Amino acid sequence: MLADHAAAAVAGGGAALGLALLLPTLVGDPTAAVVGANPTLPPRVRELLHDLQSSLISRVQAMSTELAVAVLLAGAAAVAAGLLARYRPRLLARRRVAALMAAAAVLIGGSWLAAPARFRGVEATNCNGSRDLCALRYDQAAYAASHNAMSSSATDFVGATQDPDLVGQLDTGVRALLLDVHHWTTPTQVETFLAGLRPQEREALAPLARGAQSARPGLWLCHSVCQFGSVNLDVALRSVGDWLERNPSEVVTLVLQDSVPPEEVIAAFHRSGLTRHLVTPPADPHGRWPTLGHLVATDRRLVVFAENADVAGTWYRRLFRYADDTPFDVPSANEFTCRVRRGPSEASMLVVNHWVEGDDPSRTSADAVNRTPSLLAHVRSCEQAGRRPTFIAADFTTIGDLVPTVAALNAARVHPGH
Repeated sequence: MLADHAAAAVAGGGAALGLALLLPTLVGDPTAAVVGANPTLPPRVRELLHDLQSSLISRVQAMSTELAVAVLLAGAAAVAAGLLARYRPRLLARRRVAALMAAAAVLIGGSWLAAPARFRGVEATNCNGSRDLCALRYDQAAYAASHNAMSSSATDFVGATQDPDLVGQLDTGVRALLLDVHHWTTPTQVETFLAGLRPQEREALAPLARGAQSARPGLWLCHSVCQFGSVNLDVALRSVGDWLERNPSEVVTLVLQDSVPPEEVIAAFHRSGLTRHLVTPPADPHGRWPTLGHLVATDRRLVVFAENADVAGTWYRRLFRYADDTPFDVPSANEFTCRVRRGPSEASMLVVNHWVEGDDPSRTSADAVNRTPSLLAHVRSCEQAGRRPTFIAADFTTIGDLVPTVAALNAARVHPGH
């Protein structure tokens, strides 16, 4: 009777494993009917439906595969135990503990091998809203980026450069956040900052820079003076981590303008629980990056660069080992160039700084330069100079066409000539 049950477990586990492996083929594309019945759906909505479908099928397949292999191996172990009990009872008696341990190891090892793609090196089928992007290496894709992403009107920054908070920016399609990391601004630093302003500006801002809370511990995302607006780094990182959990096929980049010791930043990432998502860049600046599909499949979906720090052998490397950037102090919309400002000119990645630098961040300027013609003119000038833009950074990313323009760039890179 036991042998019959064991044989049934082997047969059932094998059949279940076959069905799990064939699941994507058997299910097909459940969203096709919805998309076909609604031909006017925006492209982003279609991509979102495919993304959700792919993520759900992948998770069901992974769970089914693990369960099937566990049943299969348990049945196999039972069959082996029955044979040993029948033919070598003395050997079984002497080595019962060893046999049980070996069976457990086989079960655990089999489940590990049958786990989701991150254990098998399999590519994902949906990346950053597109199936096709999975084939691109990380440094071949383009990413919509938010300049001074922490400085948002949603979090009450004075002189905000964005409107939604960090999660809101990610929700709208931004995939790279440019952040300034500081210790809390000291009274002396505040006075120095105020002294450099015009009298009218100094008079307006001085009351905001003083007050009871002139010192706070920890690391803060601020711009110029933390008293004018701040987000605690730990809180910000946890919000990004929560967003990654809700969006399992998205790859995100953080670029930190760091004015604090690297060990403090690294500790903050450990506290936030984000280390399991972090990508370690190639040790060689000219080394080969993984594809987006591999990053999604392995759940290593967060790339972090520093503008200053460079900790060899870790995920926290200096951006300008791998990338260069264009000037960020452009005074008018007709003066964008692709002159290299920082980083090696032969780098595989390029940060295109695409905003007008003025006394205050301007939504009017953003409405002009964040339009497709201005964005593409800047991008094309870089391409003509032999540089392929990677991060296109802008103020007020929800104004204009930044996200759809970047999506079009990526589509052209996946299907050149179309």
